[in-house]
Amino acid sequence: SKALRRNTCLISLRLGACNLTDSDCPALALIMDTNPSLQLLMLSYSNFSAVGLQIMQAALQRLTQLKALYLRGASVDASGALVIAGVIASSHSLEAVYMSRSKMESNGCASMLKSAESSPSLQKVDLSHAGADDDLLPAMISLVKKRTGQRFPPLAVLIYGSQINKQALCQVASAMPDNSSVSFHHGLYSVKLGKVMRRTFAQRISSQIEQGIEEVDLSGYGMEDEHAEECASLLEGDHCRIKAVTMFDNSLHSRAATRLARALVSNSTLQALSLAENSISASGFISMATVLVESNKSLQWLDIKDNPIFGSSNVDSTVSSTEALGRLGLLVSRSCGLLYLGLANTGLGEEECSVLSEAFSANTGSITMIGLSRNAIGDRGATILSRGIERNTILHS
Repeated sequence: SKALRRNTCLISLRLGACNLTDSDCPALALIMDTNPSLQLLMLSYSNFSAVGLQIMQAALQRLTQLKALYLRGASVDASGALVIAGVIASSHSLEAVYMSRSKMESNGCASMLKSAESSPSLQKVDLSHAGADDDLLPAMISLVKKRTGQRFPPLAVLIYGSQINKQALCQVASAMPDNSSVSFHHGLYSVKLGKVMRRTFAQRISSQIEQGIEEVDLSGYGMEDEHAEECASLLEGDHCRIKAVTMFDNSLHSRAATRLARALVSNSTLQALSLAENSISASGFISMATVLVESNKSLQWLDIKDNPIFGSSNVDSTVSSTEALGRLGLLVSRSCGLLYLGLANTGLGEEECSVLSEAFSANTGSITMIGLSRNAIGDRGATILSRGIERNTILHS
């Protein structure tokens, strides 16, 4: 924190998954006060109580250039949500707040929506998987009625994974004025311009392709394997101009990974694909690795962390662990375009470390960065892995 306090021109501070607690909040407040130019602050997966957030509240309110605040997966409850709501209400620069997978439930989510009613800058609030249910309905209706006219920018409220039913969404739609700037997005349904609309994931991607958007984010949308089928069909062939697709935190299995792998055979434009935090097992990994070794040379970034692929975590009975290990070695030693491979928390053990060490020792392939955190490789596995890394001149980190 001392080094960060000496820097007075930080624009972005990313401290997600750093196990931050209330005891770190005084230091974080000092960092904010010495870096008033902060525009992005990521504190996701932190263990803050309302007390810790109150320590930082004044400093957060003094960040007059802050545009994005990430508390995704943080232990923020309804009391903590009141603190963040106070930050939103006082800010004239904040454009996006990400609170998905927090512990706010409907009361906390209602506080967030209440603060958004008069925010002049807010454009996105992510309350996905935060425990909201139909009790949030009054706050939703109040928001669409209060946030009207051209003085407000469009505001998208994400409520994926909530227990709000379609009937409640219809009530919001019927209460929505014609000039409301708010839209709600819930699974395959969205509420906008007084209507409840159902759009497939393929339609979402198609509309983004038509707009020339090159990065598609479908994270936390509750996607299942059949939805990945829709998306994969749009990634096939040279007509697709999308360069990055993010699908982390969904309900995708090996079937989805296999279908996406088939799409990559004919795709020459996609450069980054994230399938992290799903339920992809060994067979899905094998399909993806095979395509990247034999067919696709354009994908540079593949993140499949937090999937049960290797070792005891693998629940796939259709393939052997030996086959998965073999494909892992080939992917590392023979890939021609891949630069980053994210394997954090995928069940790697000593046996996988031996395969990786041998692949690194070959000093071939194109991978320059690999993520291996949160795997139970032990001291012996780390020693085995280090021998291969020492012989490798391609790997950077």
